Amino acid sequence: MGQEIIKRKSKKDTLPSICENWLAAIPHLKGDRILVMEDDDYYHEEYIATLAPLLDDARLAGVKGDLYYKLPIRKYQMMGNQQHASLAATVFTSEMIPFIERCRLHKSVYIDCYLWSEGTADNADWRLIPNKAKDGRALHVGMKMMPGANGLGMGHQDTGASDKSLAMLTTWIGAADTRLYRSIPQDAKADWMPS
Repeated sequence: MGQEIIKRKSKKDTLPSICENWLAAIPHLKGDRILVMEDDDYYHEEYIATLAPLLDDARLAGVKGDLYYKLPIRKYQMMGNQQHASLAATVFTSEMIPFIERCRLHKSVYIDCYLWSEGTADNADWRLIPNKAKDGRALHVGMKMMPGANGLGMGHQDTGASDKSLAMLTTWIGAADTRLYRSIPQDAKADWMPS
C-alpha cells in the first residue's frame, strides 16, 4: 500500500526489542504528528479521524480504558488505565520524541507508561478520550497472542475472562468485524502461536 518498511538487522540488542525498534524508527519519522498503530491490533474505521485532530491543541493524546483480546485462547481483559494510553493507542507531536528516546535510560518495555508520566508531568497540553467511537464500538482493541514475535507486555499472559463464543469481542467491535477473526483457531497450542 506504499508504506515504508524498516527492518532492524542487529542481533546485539542491549535494550528490549520495543525500545530498539523505536530508536531505529525515530530517524525515519516525517512530519510533526506521529500516530502509533500496531499491525495486528483492531482499530475502528474512525480511529485516525478521531485521534488526529486531538493534536490540534495537544502534544500528547490517546485512548484510555484499554481492551485486550487474546484471540487464540478466547479470553479478554478490560484494563484500568485511566491516566495514560497504551502506546498502540497514542498520538503525539514531534515535541514528544525526546520522551520516547528516554527508553534508553528506562530499559523497559513499558514505554507508554514513561511517555505519559513524563510527558504530562509539566501539565502541558495532553488529552485522553474514552475507548468508544460514536457508534458505540471500541476505538482500539489490543489483539494479543497473535502470530509473530512474542509479545512483551502483561497482555500476553494466559489470563482474563473466557469468551468462547466471541460475544465480548462482538460487543466491542461489532458482528461484521468479529466474523473476520473467527477463522483464527481456538487453540492455545496452535502452530503459529508464540512459544
